[in-house]
Amino acid sequence: MAASDSVAPKLFAGSRTAANVRRPTISREKFQRILGIAETFADLVTCGLSMFFACLSVRGILGEDAFPQSLRTVAAVSIGFGMAGAFLMRYDSLHSGSRTFPRIRETERILRASMLASALAILSCLSLNLSSFAGTILAACAITPILLISEKLILLLLVRVVHASGYGVERVLIYGEAQAGQHLASVLSDSPRLGLRPVGIITNAMTPEHDRASNATFHCNCSVPVAHAQLTAAILKACQANVLIVTDSAMSSEDAVATKQAAEQVDVRVVFLCDASDLDSRRIGSIKIDDFILTRTGGARKQLTYSVVKRGIDILVSSLLLILLAPLFILCAILICLDSPGPAFFVQKRVGHNGKLFNIYKFRSMHVDTAKYDFSPVSSHDRRITGVGRILRHTSLDELPQLINVLLGSMSLVGPRPEMPFIVERYNATHRKRLLVTPGITGLWQLSAGRSRQIHENIQYDLDYIRNRSFFLDISILIHTLFFAMRGV
Repeated sequence: MAASDSVAPKLFAGSRTAANVRRPTISREKFQRILGIAETFADLVTCGLSMFFACLSVRGILGEDAFPQSLRTVAAVSIGFGMAGAFLMRYDSLHSGSRTFPRIRETERILRASMLASALAILSCLSLNLSSFAGTILAACAITPILLISEKLILLLLVRVVHASGYGVERVLIYGEAQAGQHLASVLSDSPRLGLRPVGIITNAMTPEHDRASNATFHCNCSVPVAHAQLTAAILKACQANVLIVTDSAMSSEDAVATKQAAEQVDVRVVFLCDASDLDSRRIGSIKIDDFILTRTGGARKQLTYSVVKRGIDILVSSLLLILLAPLFILCAILICLDSPGPAFFVQKRVGHNGKLFNIYKFRSMHVDTAKYDFSPVSSHDRRITGVGRILRHTSLDELPQLINVLLGSMSLVGPRPEMPFIVERYNATHRKRLLVTPGITGLWQLSAGRSRQIHENIQYDLDYIRNRSFFLDISILIHTLFFAMRGV
């Protein structure tokens, strides 16, 4: 028996034991079809009810004289609104390339579908001389996202329960590059509706960086072990995997053939992950997880209108927050000065859009004698952090002064985090693509499972944002950041 064959069974013993007790299952493909139909129906009902509730609320507030429409008309408009919302949600879901950060993407789709459905409803009502519905539709536009988000949360809980019973889920073994494997395992574990459960990562790279790989880098509901070995049929059998995902984009044709042959021996489907990090290849989305993980290509997206609107929102929001949060700024400054000697604010050079240097402003969270330019702490137990600083970093209050940077234009509310010059000096061509956009206070990396590692070690999050950035995605990131901070993560 080969050495790799003897290592894997021990490593995956826990997952193998759990897998041995299997309940009757239905295929993942069939479950996905059922789930898609059920979700579309739920979207139709939710959107329809939001319009119906909005109509009843407006009638209750303004009276029947101001809103003289009959219940039959209200029901007809509600059904039409529900059908439009469900269609837009389904269409957006089918044509959305990226599956990274599914909850944020889902919030983005909900916001976009709600606004488009409301616009269509207003145009339809005006053409049918139902102008009294205009105000009601605006109310429904505000109610619909709340109800849809609640519906998705309930649906997610139901999917987790069904998968826990063994229905509609496949076991996935990831083989290839450790870093790509960790990222993929995190995405799959955070995307329960895909029905692909990572059970392990096999890498034959024996670098110190890979040796340090641990389950702490994942945001998983279950432990995902990592092993250094050559993939064999025995390993696949030991893991009881249904799907093998190969993440090594540089794998030779000979190795690819050997991998396929090993999978065929135990009837495991093989999926190859394509490289989606190349922004110059005009890729506008990625990922099809069934037979292959691919990227789709298309024309470059025009960003002029988006950039102008985003800058206007940055100025408006940062100005209002600086005024409203002025008392909190004063309180934080006083607590910092009382806790440890030194200034309340920390000023440091960072690299911004197109490599331009600027001064970033933060509340000081570390002792004044700490080296000004060094890797940021990844743990709250770092001795460099002060007592008050630990609270500020835990609640992200130390980032508030960066609203000044947003107002000045050197930063945005949403975007890749700006790095220190000594880190940017080590960038390769792929890392430098982070500098194509204005850096931000928050972004996908802050909401990711990879936030426990340095930013430059998780380049895929920023590249994913740059490829898919939009007005609705920015709003979704801000919404999730707010709840993220409120939980004290």
